[in-house]
Amino acid sequence: MKNEHKQSIMLLGLDKEFLLKTQLLQLLDDADNFLTTNEIAQRISHFSADTIQQTCRLLKDDLQALHPSSECELIISKRYGIRLTRNNVTLKQLINFYAEQDLSFILLRKILHYRELTSVDFYEEQHISESTLRRKVKSINTNLNKYDIHITFAQKIKLTGSEFAIRSFYFSFLFLLYRQLTSLPLLDEPGIFESRSLKILDYLEIHLTMKEFDVFALVYYAYEHGVHSGVPFQLSNEEEEIFHQFHFPAKPLFLNNWSLIEWQFFLLFLYSSELFDYNFGVIFKDSAIPNALKDSGNWIAAFQK
Repeated sequence: MKNEHKQSIMLLGLDKEFLLKTQLLQLLDDADNFLTTNEIAQRISHFSADTIQQTCRLLKDDLQALHPSSECELIISKRYGIRLTRNNVTLKQLINFYAEQDLSFILLRKILHYRELTSVDFYEEQHISESTLRRKVKSINTNLNKYDIHITFAQKIKLTGSEFAIRSFYFSFLFLLYRQLTSLPLLDEPGIFESRSLKILDYLEIHLTMKEFDVFALVYYAYEHGVHSGVPFQLSNEEEEIFHQFHFPAKPLFLNNWSLIEWQFFLLFLYSSELFDYNFGVIFKDSAIPNALKDSGNWIAAFQK
């Protein structure tokens, strides 16, 4: 696990308890030997040694429940300190489990998927008060507003902002937690999205590795979902200027529910994300990269490991 993962979680506005657990897993996973709670407290700010010790006990119990055969184990020794050991397993399952208990994550996942929620239904489902939900929305907006995205809260909870930013953020959110299409919860027919992804790649005459294809299919899912949201795709003057500086492959006929701008934006996102070593048929008209595209690429990179 890398610092980028921790920074990404902070950008999503997730709760401190989740952040502490993730930081502890990162620190202990990178350590070559035991660390005492005081040593950990010196490296992780804003948390006391007692809080760290209590949280480590929770991590130990959760790892034992997920990995009873000890292929991943948190050792807590009075004499030596704390150490994380793992063999041929990742920590992603545990991190995803924690994320799905976090109110910020639940709200973001739902609002990004549905674009609009009924306030009363949401806080009754989550067994929270209206004031708690209002504070949570305010906290999340502190981070979302940096990307021209905002959640409004009244009788309805609505996601507003640049469609360019919303679709990019939705993919980044899914990528951060799930990494691949088949890991998404409640996805009934992943084969439909995988089949269409293969069709797009065949059209572009691009051959990806299996790992690259998993990421590509997740991008396609996020953008297909954006198309089905029915929100008009309108570019700002700055975004139009970016698009005018590229040549794009023609939109394939089988994407008949996509507009030309949606197709071009999909390709430009893939090109600028640095997730792949392919240009996807996108060619600069000018050799100078626009500053706005650089900013977009830097933002996307902040959500990568």
